[in-house]
Amino acid sequence: MVGNQTPEQFRSVGQVGGTGVESTPVQGSVPTPVEDRMASMEGTVGEGRSLDEILAGIERREILSALQRANGQRTMAAQFLRISRSRLYRRMEALGIDPRTGEPGQPV
Repeated sequence: MVGNQTPEQFRSVGQVGGTGVESTPVQGSVPTPVEDRMASMEGTVGEGRSLDEILAGIERREILSALQRANGQRTMAAQFLRISRSRLYRRMEALGIDPRTGEPGQPV
């Protein structure tokens, strides 16, 4: 942190350089989409859900969102997620998402 700022007043914004990340405080910043999703997550570790369950839920939600945004086109959804198409298929199978319909099911 810089000066007398509290964690709530400080948000790291910077570029990754050769020596690391340079941080700059941003006063009154708007939460990022990730921060919004983190805040709206149901349950946390210690409330009956393990970290693996929470992460799988986030990954499932992001894959379904990308599939919806891509109108079911898995290649385009993989591009949105910045992963290979084969990795998307593997993750869909592991998370129980039907590759034909993109509908959530039970994890394998």
